[in-house]
Amino acid sequence: MTYVHTGSGRIPYSTGYMANTLISIGMPPERAYRDAYSISLLVDDLDKEELTTDEIMLLTQKWYEKKDAKYAKRIPFLLKKYKQFRPMVILLGGVTGIGKSTIAQQLGSNFGIKSILGSDLIREVLRVTLSKNLMPTLHESSYRAHRALDTSFLPAKSRAVLGFEAQSRQVAVGIESAIEQAIRDDEILIIEGVHLVPGILKKKIIENKAVFFLMLTLSDEETHRSRLTIREAKGDSRSEAYLKYIINMRKIQEYLIEQAQHNNVKIIDIENDEEAILNIINSVWNWKINQIEQKKLKLEEKKKKANSKKKKKLY
Repeated sequence: MTYVHTGSGRIPYSTGYMANTLISIGMPPERAYRDAYSISLLVDDLDKEELTTDEIMLLTQKWYEKKDAKYAKRIPFLLKKYKQFRPMVILLGGVTGIGKSTIAQQLGSNFGIKSILGSDLIREVLRVTLSKNLMPTLHESSYRAHRALDTSFLPAKSRAVLGFEAQSRQVAVGIESAIEQAIRDDEILIIEGVHLVPGILKKKIIENKAVFFLMLTLSDEETHRSRLTIREAKGDSRSEAYLKYIINMRKIQEYLIEQAQHNNVKIIDIENDEEAILNIINSVWNWKINQIEQKKLKLEEKKKKANSKKKKKLY
C-alpha cells in the first residue's frame, strides 16, 4: 500500500479522493472515477511506500499531457491552491427559488472558496440602515417590491419587474462595494442572488478582469414550482409566498434573461443540477486559464519587442 504524505500526516492513497480531485477540475464523474483507477495503477507501479501530494499530482499531470491537454493545464493550479486565480469574484445571478444557493455552495466546495455572499443578506443590512419611509422597496421581497410603489399606470404583468428593478438599483450599491473590496483584498468570493442584474451593476465593475458573471435560469416552470414545494416541505416559511408569487418570479426571470443577453453575460439553465455544476466549473476554468495564457502571451510579446530594440541599438 502507498501512503500519501499531506504535510499534516500520512494517509493511504485513495482512488475516491483522486476522483474527487479530477471532478474539481471539471471532469465528468464517470470519467473521473475511471481515470482515478488508472492513476492508482501508475502509483502502484512506482512501488513506493510513501509519496507526497505534489508527487502524485505531477504524476497525474504527466499522464494527462499524453491523454488530455485540457486537464493537464489545470492540475498545476491545484498544486498552488488557486493562487494565480486571485483576485476572483464569481457572480451567480438568477431568480428566487431555482437553486442558486446550492450551486454556489457546490462551486465554493469545488474551488475551496469559503466566502459566499447572498444579495439578500446585503438587502437585509440595508434595511436595518435605511427606514421604510426612505427606501420602501427595500422592505419588500424582490418579487413583490412593486407593492411599495405606485404602479397603477402599468399593466399588471409589468408591475413586478418595475418594483424589482427599483429594489435592485438600491441593493447594487452594496454588491458593488463587496466586489471592489474583494478585488482590493486579493480575495476569492462568490456572490449569488436575484439582485445581480446586468445593466444595473456598474459596467466597469462587471467587466473587471477579476469578475466572472453567470446568469442561472430555470426554463421549465413546473420544475421551478417543484423546487419551491420541496422548500415548503423542508419547513421554509417563505415557500407559501414564493408559490403565490411565482408568476412574478417568472416575469422577473424573463427580464434577467433579456438583461444578460443585452450585456453579453453567459446564461446557464440549471434544470439538471449535475450538468449545470459541471458546465459552471468548466466555464470558470476556461475563463481563468484563457486569461492567464493571454497574460503570458502579452509578456512574451513585450520581451520580444524589448530584445528587438536592444539588437537595433547594438547595430
